[in-house]
Amino acid sequence: MRFSAHHAPEPPRRRFWLRFGLVFFLLAVPVAAFNLAVDPFDFRLMPHLGLIRENITRKNDTMLWAAGELRRIPRAALDEVTLAVVGDSRTDTMCRWPNSPRIFKLGQDRVLNLSVGGASFDESVRLLTAELPRLPGLRAVLFSAPVERVGVPGIDRAANALRLADWPALYALGLGTLASSVDMLSQQSVGKRDRLATAERADIDPARLADPGVAGLDRAVNLARPEESAPLPKAGQASAAMWKATILKIDSARLQKRTREVIAPLVERLRKRGIRIVFFFPPLNPAVSGGIEAKIAALQRSYVAELGRLAPVEDFSLRLPPGIPPVFADTMHLRQDAAHALMAEIYWRHFAARR
Repeated sequence: MRFSAHHAPEPPRRRFWLRFGLVFFLLAVPVAAFNLAVDPFDFRLMPHLGLIRENITRKNDTMLWAAGELRRIPRAALDEVTLAVVGDSRTDTMCRWPNSPRIFKLGQDRVLNLSVGGASFDESVRLLTAELPRLPGLRAVLFSAPVERVGVPGIDRAANALRLADWPALYALGLGTLASSVDMLSQQSVGKRDRLATAERADIDPARLADPGVAGLDRAVNLARPEESAPLPKAGQASAAMWKATILKIDSARLQKRTREVIAPLVERLRKRGIRIVFFFPPLNPAVSGGIEAKIAALQRSYVAELGRLAPVEDFSLRLPPGIPPVFADTMHLRQDAAHALMAEIYWRHFAARR
């Protein structure tokens, strides 16, 4: 019997996948190496180029930046966290101190800031839920849940951001990461580098804000200097008009439905772990609330009643009337000193004495 001296040709499908794999490898390796070297969201998976990134790529995807920050926190530091603060950029302003981007000490508590700029209410819920298993010492949560967040449908970027944080290969190969890498490199000129490098947070000692003698939003209003007041620019006026329109579209039925379907299960889950929750509504700029106070009050009447059956509610939304001194930095955000004072007021009232 004779055997053929040559091998049978490889099946076409096998040849296709071999070529596809080779092309993918040749394309993927440079992209991954470039993304990991530039590391636009500072995941620190390998030594990178040490470029300035926070004030550049953080704005591209605030949720992905936050996921990277959270994943860099050591396990030992998370074990010490007893209070979590959850919300959007308004809550983030209340929790920002120098050299402590996500965890800081306030009174007897180690506080974890889970606030993310632009976060929808659903994203906040997902982020807190995802972090709960990593917080064995958590005893309390301060959660921002005003009508303008809960009553408006929002996108959910948190799921994708957390997936990229948990699976580094997806981060390294992502086209979104690549776009941010290129964008970041394009902004590394000397002039911009010097300007960005000098950006600092307000120098406020968080420890003293646990003292009721210096805490309080009213005190911040009284200390504000009227001469610093300035009308909103055109962009701010447009933003205020947009927020007015958003609030006017919200209906009580949706708020009640969200309370039953989203908030109540969250409260029950926390309660089973022995974690208490306090909801709060941050102050609205009179430029936003002016003229629609009756609508806001009507929305909150039934909403606060139902929410209050689940947990305490601190409502600051209509606390600041028109004509107040300048405690707002822009359309929606308090100046940092006023934001810190608000954080201290809530902390002292609900968390400092709970032990």
